[in-house]
Amino acid sequence: MRILRSIKRNDEKEAIIQAIQVSEKRRFIAEVNDSDISRCTDPVLKVQFFSCFQVWHQGELIHPKAWRANKSKTILKLLLLHKGRVYTKDELIEHLFPDVDYKKASVNLRVRISELRHVLEPNLKKGAKSKYILTAREGYYFNPAIMCHIDTEIFESFCEKGWQAIEAKQWQEAIMQFGQVMGLYQGGFSPEDRYEDWALPFHQRWKEAYLIALSNLAEAYAHSGNLEQAILWCHKALCVEEHREKLYRQLMRYHLLADDAEAALQVYERYRTRILDTTSGNPSPQIEQLHLDILNQNLSDISSKTHPTDSVPVYSRASSIRPLTQEEEETLKCWKQNPLHQTWQRAQIILLAAQKKDVQTISEYVDLSPRRTLEWIKRFNKDGLSGVTAPKFKGRFHQVNIKQQPQVF
Repeated sequence: MRILRSIKRNDEKEAIIQAIQVSEKRRFIAEVNDSDISRCTDPVLKVQFFSCFQVWHQGELIHPKAWRANKSKTILKLLLLHKGRVYTKDELIEHLFPDVDYKKASVNLRVRISELRHVLEPNLKKGAKSKYILTAREGYYFNPAIMCHIDTEIFESFCEKGWQAIEAKQWQEAIMQFGQVMGLYQGGFSPEDRYEDWALPFHQRWKEAYLIALSNLAEAYAHSGNLEQAILWCHKALCVEEHREKLYRQLMRYHLLADDAEAALQVYERYRTRILDTTSGNPSPQIEQLHLDILNQNLSDISSKTHPTDSVPVYSRASSIRPLTQEEEETLKCWKQNPLHQTWQRAQIILLAAQKKDVQTISEYVDLSPRRTLEWIKRFNKDGLSGVTAPKFKGRFHQVNIKQQPQVF
C-alpha cells in the first residue's frame, strides 16, 4: 500500500520509480532476458531496434567499429523493417542524401551498399553476389529467405498474444505477454535515430503500440483484481503520453473500483489542468459523465463493474463487412507493416472485422473510438481499399517473394 499512498500524495515520480522496481526489474525484465534476442542461436541474424540498434551474425555481435559509416547501417535498418520490399535507388537517395547532387548520391549509395554487404559477409569477394542484400532492377531488398529474429517482430507477436489472452479472459497470460513487451521496449525504438526524418513514422508507430500495450496491461491487472498494479501502469502510460483522455478515464475507474472516489476526482482535476488549460479541446461526454456521477455519488453501476472500460452495447455486435478478396487481404497485410500509424490502424480494423470481431473489440485494440472504427468499416464496404487509404501511402509496397527472386536480376 506504500505505492498507493505515494500516488495519493501526488508524488508521481516516486510512484513510477517504485512501479518500475517492483514490476519491470523483478518480473518482466527477468522474463525477457530468459529469451533475450542476443541469446537466440537458430537464426542467421538477430536484430535489436529497441534501446539501441545491434546486430548479431551467427551468434556473434557485430562490433560497432565494423560499421564504416552510419549510412550503411541506416540502409540495413530500412531493408530489415520491410523484409522483401524493394527500396528503389531514388527512395534510398531521398532518405540518405537528400541534398547531394544525384549523380554523386548514386555513387555514394553504391559505396554504402558495398560496405553493408561486407559487414554482413566479411569474406565476400569483389563482384560476388551477396546472399543478404539483393539487387532488383530498380533497387535493393533484404533476402526474405534469410531467417532473422527481429525484436520489433517479437514485440508485435507478444502484443497479439496478449490481446488474444484478453479476449479469452486469461488475465495472467495477458499480464505475462504484455509484460514481455514492457521489457523489450526499454529506451524506445532506435533512440539514436529519433531526429532522423526516415525514422519519425517508426518512432510514432512503436510508441503508439507501446501505449496500447500499457493500457492493456493495466486492464489485465484490473481484471485479475490487482488494482494497485493497474493504477501504476496507467500512471506510467500517462508519463509517456499525458494528452490521452482514455487513460484518464481508465485511471479514474480503477480508483473507483478501489473505493477511492477522492483519488478519482484528483485524476479528473489533473486532466483539466494539464490538458484543457493548454489546448482548445473540450472534454468528452464520457469523462464529464463519469465526473458528474462521482460528484453525485452515483457510483453503484461503476463500482459493481469488473471491467473498467466504457461499455457501448450498440457496438457489441459482430461488424458487418463484405468478404475480402485475396488481393485485398494481401494488400492490407502489407499495410500492417507500414510505419505510419494511420495505415497500420486502418489495415488492422478491416482485417479484424473480416475475422468477425465486434466493433467495440476492434476499437479497443487499435485505440480508436467505436464510432470512428465503424466509419472506416463502412468506407471499406462502399469504396474498397481506396476508401481506407491513408494519406501519403497509396497502394502496396513492391515486395519480392522467394519464387520471384530469379526474375529480378
